Order: sequence, then structure tokens, then C-alpha cells
Amino acid sequence: MKIKHLIVASLISIQSAGAWAQDISPSKMERDLKIAEDVVSSLIKGESDDGRFYSASPQASYIPGFGVMIDINSTGKFYSNHFDSDFNFEFTFNNQDFKIDVGDLAELEMQAELLARQAEEIERQSERMARENERMAREHQQNLEQRERELEREREKLEQKHEKAHERHEEERHQHEAEAVENYDDEYTYRYSYNHTDTRGNEEERNRYVSRSYQKDFNDLKPIYKNVMTTFLLEYADLIGQLEDREQIMLVVKSEPQAFTSIPFGGADESAKFSAAVTRKQIADYKTGKISQAAFKSSIYYVETKGSDKKAADLELFASILQRLYKTDLATTYYTSTPILYEQLKNFGVIYKMQMYSSNPVSRDYYSMPTLKEGHLSREERDLKVKEMYPKFINELKQNILDYGKTIKSLQPNESILFQIRMSECNSCDLPEEINVLVKNQILQDLDAGKINESKALEQIKVKEVR
Repeated sequence: MKIKHLIVASLISIQSAGAWAQDISPSKMERDLKIAEDVVSSLIKGESDDGRFYSASPQASYIPGFGVMIDINSTGKFYSNHFDSDFNFEFTFNNQDFKIDVGDLAELEMQAELLARQAEEIERQSERMARENERMAREHQQNLEQRERELEREREKLEQKHEKAHERHEEERHQHEAEAVENYDDEYTYRYSYNHTDTRGNEEERNRYVSRSYQKDFNDLKPIYKNVMTTFLLEYADLIGQLEDREQIMLVVKSEPQAFTSIPFGGADESAKFSAAVTRKQIADYKTGKISQAAFKSSIYYVETKGSDKKAADLELFASILQRLYKTDLATTYYTSTPILYEQLKNFGVIYKMQMYSSNPVSRDYYSMPTLKEGHLSREERDLKVKEMYPKFINELKQNILDYGKTIKSLQPNESILFQIRMSECNSCDLPEEINVLVKNQILQDLDAGKINESKALEQIKVKEVR
């Protein structure tokens, strides 16, 4: 899986999205983030516990308006390799000496873990695609059955009209015959019945997990996390340039990290989290001597949340609304069949993560597009329609944010709602791999209170592409 280092600072011109943050050099920011990842990884490798060695693969990303987030456990937990940190493998082959140190083994283990997770995700996606194809087939059959029932009802109505007309005709005939011939009576009766039973099967979901040994308890590792976070913020955070004074650098670790699309149903990530953050201004003040090291350390904002902490009902509700809006029966462009996830960040707001789809393969070279009610499209036809839907998707998404974002009540006015949306795959469409949509909660509150109109609110929703 390709690791994203940067939300590219290229604004798409849809409904005058406007500037999101100060202009930055994407290449320099990407370089700074990669160096930050390497520094954090090295600091973790420098920590030890009773002669055991730990490794991690941090992932850093820049979120305009927020700053830089470094996810320490982006691809896996800390693992012990069960060797002393100074243990090495040495052997000779073909008269050449070879040496493998513990660091190499740890990296190989991390790579193996990543490959296992990727293989598991591919299998899950294949299963989801198979279930989606089955669902589409059922929907198609149900549509046919529904159309059959509608036609049957129309036929019943026509027969009823015919029967009533026939009865009127018979009554008139009887009346005329009664005038000529007494005691003449005849009756015709037509009856029609139709019975249809609609049966639907229940689909059983399967959950699969990757499990590995050598895992240490999250609470036991928190001292290591805190040491690494504190050292990085003290000594190396200033290596990340181009941030505004109000933006911050945050390091976060989760007890059970998950991939973008692999968190089970249930909304927010329920794993325990530990984070540390400071603003760019605090870092600058410390580096220039305006504040002491002790004052800087005391300004580091540590936050610990437990997996059992109660979720915000309004954030859960909004995720549910989005999930319903982008099902195939309501969506008019792209749709989602995976859970919409969210994560609340102190002093920032909330991040919603969505995976969008556009079509389903019905054979090797043909596709169906459920939201357009079209099937048996060639790849070229499908790609053209996927590209054409993109502007409409952005416009409808922004409108949905305004229409339903007011249900979010737990955020502060200065906090934000960020949507990280993984787009449908389409190699020939020249579409971004991901889009990021940002809106201040204050905008939604002002719109709901009538302080600004809808047109003004739409202008304040910022959209950026990740390619």
C-alpha cells in the first residue's frame, strides 16, 4: 500500500473553494515529513526494555489548518525480537562473510507484517466485491420481480376495467331484454387471482484478522511512547518547516492501529490512544530562547483516551447519515459499501474517512454502475462516466455537508470537520487518489443561525486533491 506523505497543495476550482492554508512547497514538505518519520523510527529503535529491541514504521502527514500528525504505529505495533540488542548473525558463504544484525531482522519482520496486512486487505476487498456482485444480482432480480408485479397490477386494473365495462354492458342488455322478454336473467362473472412470494436470504458476514505474537501490553509501552514523543518535540520538531504559528505537530499512537478500510463496523476507532502535541509557535519560542526547556516541556499537551470512552452521539449520527446518503439507492454519483469511520482530535475537531466506489465488474471487460442504473458498460464507457461524475460528486458532497452538518453539536466553533475521501479507482480518468474537504464548525453554526446564506457557506468549504 502506498503511504501518503503529503496532502498536495493544489486547489481544485470547484465553486470557488478558496485558499486552504498558506502556500507551501510540496516537495520540501514531503522531504521534511520523510525525515521526521526516520527520526521517530530511530528514536524508537534507541529505546530498549530489559535488552529487548522494538521497531515501528511511523507515518507522517500534513493536514492544512491543523499541522503535522505523526502516527507512530501506522503499520503495526511494537514487537520484541527476543534477542539482545547487540546480538548479530554472522556466517560465511562462498568464501564471503555475511552479517545480519537485529535491526535488519526487525525491519524484515515489519515488512512481513505489512505484507500480511496488505494480503488480508486484498482478500477482504475481494470478498466485499463478491458480496457486492451478489447484492447487485439480487437487486437486479428484485427489480425484475418488482416490474413483473407492477405489470401484473396494471393487468389486473385493465381486467377490472374490462369487467366493469362488461358488467355495465350486461346490465344494459338485461334491461333491454327485460322490456321484451320477462323473467330473463343471465349473469357472467369473471374472477382473476395472482399470488407472488418474495423471499430474500440473509447474507452472513465473515471477519478475519491478522494476529502476531511478541506483542507487549499498551500500558507497558506508554513510557517508551512518551520518551520518544518528548525527545522528538524537544530536539527535532523544528526540522519540519513551512507551518503557521497556530498549526501544531502531534505524535499519536494507538493500541490497535487499523488500515484505512479495515476497521470493523461501529464508527469510531475504539482503540486506546496516547498523543502529544505542541504548536509551531511554542517550538519557535523554545528554539529562540524565549521560553525555557522546563516551560516548553510543561506546554506539551499529552492526551490519553481509553477504548471504552463513550463516543459522541452526534458524531456517530453524522457518520450514519453519510453512510445512508451514499448507499446505491440514494447516491447519484459515487457510492460507498464500506463503513464510514471518524476520529476526534482535541483542539482540531473530527476527521471522517470514506472510501468511494463507482462500478462493479460484471465480466472481464464489462461493468455495471448501480447509481446510474446502467449495466454492461465497456471499460471506456465506464471510465468516461466516472470522470463526468466527479464535479457533480464534489458539489453534492458540499451540499450534504451544509444540509446535515448542523447535526454536529459537540464541536467548538473554532474546530473543524475534515473529510478524507479515498476515490474510486480509474487509471485513465485523471482523478485524484484522494480528496480532502475541510469546513469550520463556525460556518455550519452561522448558516444554521441565519447569519450567512448558503452561497457564502459553500464558498468557505475548502477542497484539495491528493494525487
